[in-house]
Amino acid sequence: MRVALLVVMALILAGCTLRPPSIVSHAFKFQSACSEIPACQNLSVSQTNKCCNRAASINRISDYCLDAGNLSTSCYNDMGILLKQGTLCMLAGEFKESCYLNVAVQTEDTTLCPKVSKNSTNYCYSTISVAKNDSIDCPKAGSLEEGCYFGVAINLDNATMCEKSGQFRNTCISTIAKATKNISLCSGLTALKDGCYGFFNQSTPQ
Repeated sequence: MRVALLVVMALILAGCTLRPPSIVSHAFKFQSACSEIPACQNLSVSQTNKCCNRAASINRISDYCLDAGNLSTSCYNDMGILLKQGTLCMLAGEFKESCYLNVAVQTEDTTLCPKVSKNSTNYCYSTISVAKNDSIDCPKAGSLEEGCYFGVAINLDNATMCEKSGQFRNTCISTIAKATKNISLCSGLTALKDGCYGFFNQSTPQ
């Protein structure tokens, strides 16, 4: 009887000192992930926790975010954006499309644009094209196609490309004429001609 009582007491004490395996496992994964992130080191406990919620080693993300329960989709979204990994966005649930957009723009990867929301597809192609100074995907930018060509043309000082910028054509050519100090471009304007020649302190030819 005495031995049985001691065994019961030992089990009770063990239960008071040991955490459930799931909590121990989560804490281990959490700390293991943090140990690999320089930005999360040498911080206070609260700061470290906040930092770790937004950063983790790529090879530990899946397990880490799965442990986040109801916040797992938000976790995948944050990690996908932070680590610039589109593959994580696929698991971001309701945040998936915005995650893909953020990663696409950060990595200048237009192959991700078809995966963003329809309202953001044009923005995705246009923004990345201008950032890369490459107009090849401008035709995919829909309503922003002309603005896409305008942005790339301005960045490259390419007056020829201005011809594809539609409503922005004259502004495009005038801007490049002034930037490159090329007065000959002013003659091709159908509007803003006076301002273009005026920049060079010359009157508009009659």
